[in-house]
Amino acid sequence: MNPNRLDVSKLPCESKLSTIFQQWSELKKGESFVLVNGFDPAPLRMQFERLYPGAHKWEYLKEGPDNVEIRITKTGNSSSEVAFSCCSGDESVDDNDDQPKQIRELDVRGHEPPVPMMRIIEALETLHPDCELHATTDRRPMHLQNELLARGVSFESFEQHDGSWLNIISK
Repeated sequence: MNPNRLDVSKLPCESKLSTIFQQWSELKKGESFVLVNGFDPAPLRMQFERLYPGAHKWEYLKEGPDNVEIRITKTGNSSSEVAFSCCSGDESVDDNDDQPKQIRELDVRGHEPPVPMMRIIEALETLHPDCELHATTDRRPMHLQNELLARGVSFESFEQHDGSWLNIISK
């Protein structure tokens, strides 16, 4: 299978978005992949424009009645990638280590899925091993937890008094 070609046409609807955004998150600036789908994913294009303004190029290669092919190129850093380039400088002490851990805080409340999960994964991609990511979400992040388990990442999730969830994530 061509790693630069992502055919989601036969995937179940519930896994298409996470598969596409996972492929996107693995791209470096200037790299692209060809998305193959059974129909034009216009809502997906709107999500890319909202999440990654000025950081992607969307190019139709094939527009057929049964098959659409789109080259998606990462042209730059999204605003969320720029915002998470370093830790916040807050420190906590890890019980298993004498070295202080820096904490990067990320609040993704108020966003519709899959935005919170994708922003957390983007932040995780640039997370230094000496940092913890403290991500606050509106709800228990079931899909995120499955993704973190698959990546072998350590995490804990705690429901807060206001009903939000604090997710502590480290590599």
